[in-house]
Amino acid sequence: MTVSVSYSTAAAAIISGNVHVALDSEGLGIDSLGETALGTQDVAVTVTVDNFAVAAFAKTGGSGTLTGSPGAGYTLDFGHVAFNSVAPTVNLEALNAALGPADLLDGSFVLGGGTSHFTNGGLGDFLNLGAGGADTAPVVTLHTDTAGHFTETITLHNLVGHNPEPYSGALADVTLTITGTVAPRRRWRIAIPTTPMSARFCRAQACGPMTPILPATR
Repeated sequence: MTVSVSYSTAAAAIISGNVHVALDSEGLGIDSLGETALGTQDVAVTVTVDNFAVAAFAKTGGSGTLTGSPGAGYTLDFGHVAFNSVAPTVNLEALNAALGPADLLDGSFVLGGGTSHFTNGGLGDFLNLGAGGADTAPVVTLHTDTAGHFTETITLHNLVGHNPEPYSGALADVTLTITGTVAPRRRWRIAIPTTPMSARFCRAQACGPMTPILPATR
């Protein structure tokens, strides 16, 4: 016996209810008994309507300002830091930003750009991130031993949303651009006079003779 049930997929939700099944016994072709009503039976039905998974970046701590969105991409700016200062570090997460019941999210990280000026950690593959779930391992540090403006990218790649239906669908990459500027080392210049100067030494309001100060020997 097959029972068909219709339901709305307009919004993600968990839908529960009962299907009333009328049961009959039919002896046609088996015995001489006719059709006999056996009453009704309630069959519990639960349907889960999922949102699609949404891959995103978030900042969980550390330096820098994160802006952007999954569709437009993200930027994290470390700003300007001093040469040979304490290296700025940011803690990031890749998350499934979908709301309500949603597909699970799988993916990986791909690095690009000037990665030699950054230290990147925690960029392993992630699996089965539910709605609001996150991989909190990623961490990025900007080196400050070289002056200049530096950029690298981290892309969420091989993104797949899936559920037990079974359903599996590829999602578009999401890219984070990380920037930072290390200011050049300051160089102080001291001017040394090349002509004699004079100084007057005074005591008890009586000034002695002018005493010449000769230029420093270089």
